Amino acid sequence: QELEDEKKHIQAIDNPEKRAQALKFLEKQEKQLLLGLPGVQDLTVTYNPNPLLMFEEIVDEVVGTLTALVGGYLNPKWLSGPIGIVQVIHQHWMLGIKEALFWIAIISLNLGLLNLLPLPVLDGGYIALSCFELITGTRLKSKTIEKIVVPFAILLIAFLVFLTYHDLIRLVSNFFAA
Repeated sequence: QELEDEKKHIQAIDNPEKRAQALKFLEKQEKQLLLGLPGVQDLTVTYNPNPLLMFEEIVDEVVGTLTALVGGYLNPKWLSGPIGIVQVIHQHWMLGIKEALFWIAIISLNLGLLNLLPLPVLDGGYIALSCFELITGTRLKSKTIEKIVVPFAILLIAFLVFLTYHDLIRLVSNFFAA
C-alpha cells in the first residue's frame, strides 16, 4: 500500500527529470535488503561510553536484578554462575579483545558492587559489623561473629553451587541441541 501511494506521489511530479530520478530511487530502495524492521530509526551506538554513565547503568542493573530476585520477578535459574561468566567472556573474546575486556570490566564492576552488600560473609557485611561496633562502642566476640558469618557463608556457597548446576544444565542442553 505504501509503495503504491509513493508511486502515485511520484507520478504527480511535473518535472520529468525529477520524476524519473524519484522513480529510479524508489526502485533502488525496493531492491535494497534491510536488516531489522523497515521504517524504524536506527539507534546511535556509543563505542566509547562515558565511564560514569556506564557505572550508573551497572548500579541500576544490579539494584534492578536484586529487587527482582527479592520480589520474585526473576527466577534464580536465569542467573549465571562461574561457568556462565566464562562462557560470556569466551563468546566475546571471539569477537575481539576489546569486547572481552569490556565484559571483563562489567563483570568485575558487578562483582565489586555485590561484594559491598551488607551480608556478613561479604566485605559490606564486615563494614556493617564494624559500624555496629563503632556505634555501640562494644567489640563483638569472635564466637558471635562466627555465629553470624558461618550461616551466610554456607548460604553463599550453596547459591554458587545452585548457579553452577544450572550453568551446567544450560551448557549440556545447548551442546545436545546444536
